[in-house]
Amino acid sequence: MLLELLFRIIFDLYTQKSFTNPGLLGNQTYFRQNFAKPIDKDHDKEADKLLQKMIHPFLLRRTKEQVAKDLPEKIESIIYCDMLPHQRKMYTELKQQIRKDLLLLDESDGQLKFKVLDGLLRLRQLYNSPLLVNKDLKGKKAASIKIESLLYKLTEEIGNGNALVFSQFVQKLSLIRTELDKLGIPYAYLDGQTKDRKAVVKQFMEDDNCHIFLISLKAGNTGLNLTKAQYVFVVDPW
Repeated sequence: MLLELLFRIIFDLYTQKSFTNPGLLGNQTYFRQNFAKPIDKDHDKEADKLLQKMIHPFLLRRTKEQVAKDLPEKIESIIYCDMLPHQRKMYTELKQQIRKDLLLLDESDGQLKFKVLDGLLRLRQLYNSPLLVNKDLKGKKAASIKIESLLYKLTEEIGNGNALVFSQFVQKLSLIRTELDKLGIPYAYLDGQTKDRKAVVKQFMEDDNCHIFLISLKAGNTGLNLTKAQYVFVVDPW
């Protein structure tokens, strides 16, 4: 899954450069064979350096100090959340089961590394919300400390501040939506299935009652100008 994500990132670069600098990186087959696969799968440093050298003359980097000196300094903070008792129990049990499954595999098995990544992903999902690994859970067993902490931040601490909420997991965003709906809090929403991106961006930017924008990382990583936002929450960072 991680390799697929890196591969998509490299090809996003190819797509952008094919639009702004046609022919610079060759056709898709050439780019895949000479850059995407060597960099992503073989960690080829020479291919990486060559690609950076080719695109460097066409990159423009402007810092906040150069274009928006009046803006305040960016403040970053990490919000630590201790798992709820039922989450901790489920997490420990899942970790033990993953360990047992891995010990049964031969180290020469080519699937071992993928099993490790899959296990880490499942543990991440469980920490984000038990419902991401078992959608049939009900009541207290379905509660997530991260979602509870996020809702507290959005409703109690930032007041009427405008916030972007990013998540890698669309299902996680759906769980947050459900809780916001229960509280009667309006929000804008964007994921890969959203057909009218402009409409939801306009809703967030122009609706005075809309202070929250839920966005999937894959759908919202480029092409958005959300100057209304004052806070950004990344709810499942690596």
